[in-house]
Amino acid sequence: MTTDTLFPPVAADSGPPWQAGPMEFTLVQHFDAHLPDVIELYGDPDFFTSLPPTLRLATPELVSCDRSAATVVLSLRHRLTAELPAMVTRFVDPTKLTWVETTTLDLTTSRSTSIMQPDEYPELLRASAEATFAQLDGGATRTVTGRVEVPVPIFGAKVEGAIVEGLEEHLRGEEAAAGQRLNG
Repeated sequence: MTTDTLFPPVAADSGPPWQAGPMEFTLVQHFDAHLPDVIELYGDPDFFTSLPPTLRLATPELVSCDRSAATVVLSLRHRLTAELPAMVTRFVDPTKLTWVETTTLDLTTSRSTSIMQPDEYPELLRASAEATFAQLDGGATRTVTGRVEVPVPIFGAKVEGAIVEGLEEHLRGEEAAAGQRLNG
């Protein structure tokens, strides 16, 4: 059987052709520090509330932090500060583009899970991520794998791409700030 490479077959459950589906990403952060120190930092709310703003995001605000012997549950409110295209602002108020990221850091497994819950427009964004911390020779890594979905026909995939770019920019800034804090 030959397939037309210009029009590859579409899986039956992939949804309508104008809606691409969730965008997934993976980013690896590197630290010149011991694993326990990196994990401790990622369980510290002061680290996150001291991060400088990026071109797209304001400095996170602490909503809550609950710590036990085995876990840290940290909730941070994020606010989008990027300029949005007029096509998007016809449907959403840019001043209402805030969300709470709730991260559960399991201190026993060196893993975390995060869910992003919009304060407004909950039907327009679904996002989650997992992170795995690992010790390497002379340092540690944090591998973040996430999924972003904006279930809006036609331009949802473009918005997903912009969100992922913003998340990657934020994670790179976070990595640099963590390196300064850990080694400074």
